[in-house]
Amino acid sequence: MPLLERKFALLQEENIYKDICKFVCILSDPDNIHDNDSLAGAKYLYSNFTNNGIDFGLFIAEVDKIIRMSYPRINALVLRGPTSTGKTLIAKNIVKPYNYGTVSRDGDATAFYLQNLLDHDVALMEEPHISMTTVQNFKELFAGSPLIVQVKNHAPRELKRIPCIITTNQSLTDSLIDAESEPIKKRIIEYLLYRPISNDYTPIICFHSWQTLCIRYFNGTLFE
Repeated sequence: MPLLERKFALLQEENIYKDICKFVCILSDPDNIHDNDSLAGAKYLYSNFTNNGIDFGLFIAEVDKIIRMSYPRINALVLRGPTSTGKTLIAKNIVKPYNYGTVSRDGDATAFYLQNLLDHDVALMEEPHISMTTVQNFKELFAGSPLIVQVKNHAPRELKRIPCIITTNQSLTDSLIDAESEPIKKRIIEYLLYRPISNDYTPIICFHSWQTLCIRYFNGTLFE
């Protein structure tokens, strides 16, 4: 769906921003420490979106729908761009409050590359490699369909729908033929980050800053 159509559709949902703000507010902060200035951290994070031409309101609304598994056949949000553009910073803050499992870039070197997602609520994937061998599993995963996962030293198990947050330097479909690429592209929402993040803000960015950004953005107090 084109960007403007997606934005219009999301904005038509009654009180969606209020619901998202409430949802973010009640998430428990998983970090043991907070930023010294969470508002400064929030503004720093927000600048990363604006510098890349990303509408933060649309972005967080779509994150919310992915996490809640609201889309019938779209189950993955992808952050794509060069290194040092803040992809991992954003992705890890999205998944921090949840019981999340990981899939690494070389995970599909074995038959058990998806077993870490079992018994988790969200998947965090960094540079997942989708090949012609694994594409069928990823198509089912990104469509939100249950699939059978091989488990080392145990019987295979069913992996139920699990929302996926993905970071990657290159297109997920680079190793696929066109016929296999299109189903993958239709089942993801992708954002491009191309500007390196600044090094001015030195404190650790904790979930507290992310939470502050979401809350203050939606109640209009981010720049007060």
